[in-house]
Amino acid sequence: MKLSRLVVWLSAVLLFTVSKASAQVPMRVAIPGSAFKPEGTRATVQDVAGGRIVRAKALGLEISLRATVRMPDGVPPNAQKSISRLVVFFRSERYGVSLRTVQVRSGSAVLFTVETNLDGDHTRQQIEKPATAANAWSFGAVPVLVTSQSIVRLTLQFPTLFDDTPPIPPPSEVLIDRVELEFQVETTQRLFVGVSSGSGFASSGERANWRAHYERHAFADVNGDGKADFIGFVRTNHASDDSDVWVALSNGAGFGPGQRWHDYFCTLEEQCAVGDVNGDGKADLISFVRTNHGANDSDVWVALSNGAGFGPGQRWHDNFCTLEEQCAVGDVNGDGKADLISFVRTNHGANDSDVWVALSNGAGFGAGQRWNDYFCTQQEACAVGDVTGDRKADVLALKTEQHVK
Repeated sequence: MKLSRLVVWLSAVLLFTVSKASAQVPMRVAIPGSAFKPEGTRATVQDVAGGRIVRAKALGLEISLRATVRMPDGVPPNAQKSISRLVVFFRSERYGVSLRTVQVRSGSAVLFTVETNLDGDHTRQQIEKPATAANAWSFGAVPVLVTSQSIVRLTLQFPTLFDDTPPIPPPSEVLIDRVELEFQVETTQRLFVGVSSGSGFASSGERANWRAHYERHAFADVNGDGKADFIGFVRTNHASDDSDVWVALSNGAGFGPGQRWHDYFCTLEEQCAVGDVNGDGKADLISFVRTNHGANDSDVWVALSNGAGFGPGQRWHDNFCTLEEQCAVGDVNGDGKADLISFVRTNHGANDSDVWVALSNGAGFGAGQRWNDYFCTQQEACAVGDVTGDRKADVLALKTEQHVK
């Protein structure tokens, strides 16, 4: 008996859209062919350059392959992820294998099934060409929620060869170019507040609910009304609307809707901070670049608040707080303008564990000055705050020690 042969080059691509306030960001992740495994023992596999060969052990078999959905970095595990579109790029020779069904499963539960029954009857020349609309099938999918452990399952039907079929066809081959799943990813972030009475904190319940995901966030008075507002830094940098900065203003009893106050500030590995650097009573944005392998590295950028948005980024320092140093902001001299603080923290040479300061003059930061030659080192936690009440920010170091008793 002749054995049917299935050659599978699987490069499944999952498309995501992340909802952040009113913007959506597509994200991609690839499932390699080696991730697709046959169910049961009726097929054997062989990994080759560019994919995985799957061979059925008999004619007429129905073989299912499965691979786990891996969410890309930046998509939080608690995000609501619903499938809105599914596309299969699939081709085979004449007398080939048909694609029977495409499923997405979560454990034993079937989230949805697309009945395809496609024979993929294309020539070898078409197989070798890039995928075109002629050999891609798009199916609308029921919006169902998926997780990072959901399964993509492809079921393929191998042909049955009858004894009276002249001539005997060659072994069947099918090329699964890729599977694309388009998701709508929605994250909800909830904010709870405990209001101070001067002698304790009273829980006031949920004060805001954003259908968004911010990589970093802060609270500061950005419009000068004396109430701390919410600032969210998106920071990703792989699509339009990335690296935005969003603000939700406080009304004293809750936070209003998110507003985009900057369309590109503090991205990727940069460290984000807020502080009133020009002394006008409104918190501004600060970004520490920190990298140290090319021009413009270790810069510090500022975007000033005008009370209704943040202005364009301006370089206020060309080398401060680099690499593994810990960056902070605070008014260390009591002039009403936030200054830069850098904790070196390393402890393996001269000038290690220093604390450096760059004072704000309202239009830029001055040269770095060493304000302490040994403070907050290695594994200690560094912080800034006015602990004496003299309106000058102090530095703090929290050291954790373990003792065997």
